[in-house]
Amino acid sequence: MLYSSPYQTSGIYCNFCKVFPWHFLPTITFRPNGKICHMPNVTRIHKDKQPIRRHYIAEWLEARDMSPMELLAKLNDPERPMDLAEVDKSQVYRWLKGQLPHPAMQARIAGALDLEDDPSRLLRSPDIDWMTHFFEGRSREEVERIRATLEAAFPKQKDGTSG
Repeated sequence: MLYSSPYQTSGIYCNFCKVFPWHFLPTITFRPNGKICHMPNVTRIHKDKQPIRRHYIAEWLEARDMSPMELLAKLNDPERPMDLAEVDKSQVYRWLKGQLPHPAMQARIAGALDLEDDPSRLLRSPDIDWMTHFFEGRSREEVERIRATLEAAFPKQKDGTSG
């Protein structure tokens, strides 16, 4: 007979409950103190993968009036340091389809797009980015006055569905 425990049922092994590895638990099990034990920490499984995050590389290309091939030419500048790898055309198109470049490559892209080598700007829309720089360094009272002015000049349009 196998080891019997209040944690044991059938399913998968649970690291949290510290049940012997040859015992299996369902993905949800009630422990003796009444709490629910879920599947082992799933975030550990893919800890080396980059999170899915929206970037605005395509919008920045449009704002800079650049084509993907012009970005590629800037990234593969013959005068770049030799320790920087050459970028393939297919990689640029993967970025445009939504793949997030690695942090080192984000810095190179920001430099190629004249974003002052600030890769965090790639994660903001160009339409919002100018406002971020506009409000930078202003006092709270000044920001509130600007906000009130903008709200007065551009009131929200009421549509037919929201009373």
